[in-house]
Amino acid sequence: MKNSFEIPTTKAAASQEARRFIESLPPDFAQAQLDALDEAIAGNSAKLDAVREGRKTPTDVRDDLYMLEIRKKFGGTDSKIRVYLPKNSEGDMPIVVYYHGGGWCINSVESCARICQDIAEKNNAIVVSPDYRLAPEHPFPAANSDAIETLDWTIANAEKFGGNPRRIFTAGDSAGGHLAAVAALARPKAVRGAILIYPALDLTAKRRPSRSLFAKGFCLNGDLMDKFTAAYIPSEEQRATPEASPILADKSNFPDALTISSQCDILRDEAEEFARSLDAAKRNVRYVCVEGATHLFITQKGMDKAYARALAEISEFVESAQ
Repeated sequence: MKNSFEIPTTKAAASQEARRFIESLPPDFAQAQLDALDEAIAGNSAKLDAVREGRKTPTDVRDDLYMLEIRKKFGGTDSKIRVYLPKNSEGDMPIVVYYHGGGWCINSVESCARICQDIAEKNNAIVVSPDYRLAPEHPFPAANSDAIETLDWTIANAEKFGGNPRRIFTAGDSAGGHLAAVAALARPKAVRGAILIYPALDLTAKRRPSRSLFAKGFCLNGDLMDKFTAAYIPSEEQRATPEASPILADKSNFPDALTISSQCDILRDEAEEFARSLDAAKRNVRYVCVEGATHLFITQKGMDKAYARALAEISEFVESAQ
């Protein structure tokens, strides 16, 4: 794998499909989440639970896939792991452990059903996706621990599902990208590659240019990101640890990585910085900044070109990592 950094040369501006997507969002899209998080942090999760339920949509499983839901306890809390399996496979399949996004506070395995099924279909792969515990009810390190526990479960059960234990990948978008990095750092010898999609990698107070440029009006509101972070990791001291902020970690053993960012996103610069730190550590990395894209294009329909580009990159990465 040859290291590469694909960065748009044009000035950052939302594409037409991204602008249409932004305009389609409810006027109170960010504020409703901020209000719900404030109340949940204060001890009343009723509004946040309503937001969570509103994000859940029925999953139509495609004809060429099986979907299993395996009950699992994370930290004593009843939950589940969802597994997508290609029907017509002879085994020895790659396995992608996919962590959903949502600021460690919202969303579920339903949120990432489309991307999980697309990865399973395009790569004849097993895709594992956990419903990890959410903040603020379950603060740091709950989601981190659940992400690593899911990876350990996948390693232990890989061959039972017809998977290749030497071709296990971690993947995720936004907060899920954070968890994919966390799991890869915790088990570098077991992970063939890490797929980080507009990931949150630095939870400290550091502010890069993209954080100011796209703080308002580009899907992931800067204030909302701060609130997500405060809900998951209230302690500023803990946020400055490698476990909370993977950008601070020793990357000398990090597996091969594909890092995908959106050009118009507050998390853009930390994703690029993380990729360049992998390159400096002499690790294999491909970085792609999707021109004109904003946050959310993986899990919410509307930015089809950006989604197709990311899916093609993911599929090529998985296929090439033999």
